[in-house]
Amino acid sequence: MFEDKENQDTDRPALQESLKRKIRSLQQQLSRKKTKQQTMCDVIQELEQKQIIKEDDAEVMHSKFDGVQLTIFRDAKNNISRAPRGRRYSDPVKEFSTTLHYYSPVAYQYVRSIPPLPNPSLISKWSSVLECDPGFVKEAVDSLGKEASSCPEKKDCFLIIDAMSTKKQQCLWDPKQDKYVGFLDFGSTASEKLGTLASEALVFLLVGARSHMKCPIGYFLADKMSSKKQAELVRTALQMAAEAGHRVWSITTDGTAVNISTFYELGCDFTTSFDSMATKFKHPSENYYVYVILEPCHMLKLARNALGTLKSFVDEDGNLIQRKYFQSLDKI
Repeated sequence: MFEDKENQDTDRPALQESLKRKIRSLQQQLSRKKTKQQTMCDVIQELEQKQIIKEDDAEVMHSKFDGVQLTIFRDAKNNISRAPRGRRYSDPVKEFSTTLHYYSPVAYQYVRSIPPLPNPSLISKWSSVLECDPGFVKEAVDSLGKEASSCPEKKDCFLIIDAMSTKKQQCLWDPKQDKYVGFLDFGSTASEKLGTLASEALVFLLVGARSHMKCPIGYFLADKMSSKKQAELVRTALQMAAEAGHRVWSITTDGTAVNISTFYELGCDFTTSFDSMATKFKHPSENYYVYVILEPCHMLKLARNALGTLKSFVDEDGNLIQRKYFQSLDKI
């Protein structure tokens, strides 16, 4: 019994010394953890030293991982130990997150699983502060102007116009605007019938010809919009795009009667004779022509419906065109 006690007293200094060394080692590890990886360069060097990445890959990462990438890393380092509601993000990270989420929400969710980026609901909250009332959206046009000046590939684009049906509904009060909504609204452009409920939304969309750019530049709440009014809006859209540094090569729309009449107002001529057909018109403010494209899928549907109703056509040579010769149209 006494021998066990003597052995314990003898081993105590050695145990204390061992514990002290362990404490010092843990303190050093904690200190190194707090001080290392202050920059993206430190992270890349550590990956290279541990042979996780090759030397050539490290050089590429050193040349590319600066600017926004370094800001994302710093924000991630500051937010990793914070609760989601207490995280703060710098302006470059906000811009990066908003842009990535716009192009692909799926890609944003994947990237967000690595560094702590803003929640998608927070991005929606940031976007809601923009003025997106009916009419042409000034923020979108200004953004297009900056992109056109910095990237020549984004200057060439197409204009797509489409009308989407909406439900007529009265007594919708908007507390932010302090007014009732649901009526005709052309933004700064005066509407033709005040107090009339809107039944459709006419949307203007610019799509890049040599890039993946796609941006809505305006929408209008209407009820059977006239061709004259629509032609006026098309001219305004072309002028705004030109002021932003873009060249609109063509306009694509459905083959509805109001769209055909709109292009007649602009100077086109869709007649039964191919030789006299004019499918382009002069740009309202620039010295070039804008071409008109009637969307092929919609035109095929119109042909199918016409054949279904009339059963047959007669061409200019007197030949009979019957529905039975176009059975493939039934699949459209």
